Amino acid sequence: MSDVQAQSDMAFACGACDTPLFQSKDIITTILSGAMGKSFLVRNPTNIGFSSGEKQIRLTTGMHVTRDIECLTCRKPLGWYYVKAFETDQKFKEGAYLIEKALLVPVKAQTQPSVFSFLWKQ
Repeated sequence: MSDVQAQSDMAFACGACDTPLFQSKDIITTILSGAMGKSFLVRNPTNIGFSSGEKQIRLTTGMHVTRDIECLTCRKPLGWYYVKAFETDQKFKEGAYLIEKALLVPVKAQTQPSVFSFLWKQ
């Protein structure tokens, strides 16, 4: 059973302010590392904003164009967004968000609609 399958009923929020960010169903992979260690590669997170313009950087997996991301509520850095990957085997990262696991708190995913359902993308 993969990490993602084991956490299928989990969601994740900003560790600084508890703003909901994504559910486990949005996770592409858990095997990447960011600046602070283990990270999630996620599609379609909620409540994420860009804190800088694009920059070209060399990561261990090759050259990428990225943008730093932050929590929309508290403005704390969370990781980065992959704009472009130059290596063919890294193209799956384009349009995805690398979010540092150390900056998150796990929460129980919503299983029923509530008055806060608008916070989560369905």
